[in-house]
Amino acid sequence: MLSVLCIPLLIAGCDNKEKPENLIDEETYIELIAELQVAESALEVSSDSLNAKQLIQRVMDRHEVTYRQFIDSHKYYSKDFQAQQKRIQKALDILQQKRANLTRSDTTKSRNIMNRQ
Repeated sequence: MLSVLCIPLLIAGCDNKEKPENLIDEETYIELIAELQVAESALEVSSDSLNAKQLIQRVMDRHEVTYRQFIDSHKYYSKDFQAQQKRIQKALDILQQKRANLTRSDTTKSRNIMNRQ
């Protein structure tokens, strides 16, 4: 999971560890990790690289950050491996909560349809 980030971020994580001026706050960073995973999942059904770039850009725009900011923040946050594991777990928790919400929503819709019949 989170493979859209793996290769570029692992490479980026090996660079300078100084705190960047444009550091994304930790909660936004965690939300970005979760949303980028959702974007990657959506892209698994489409191999259109242009759509991939556009989708990633939309995620960045929604949070008012640049991809460069994200990479710089990742480099910084990754310097503490244990703390980074906790951030990734929080991102996974966000994804699990979203999935649970979608499942509940689908169940409610199904019940409403059944009640109308």
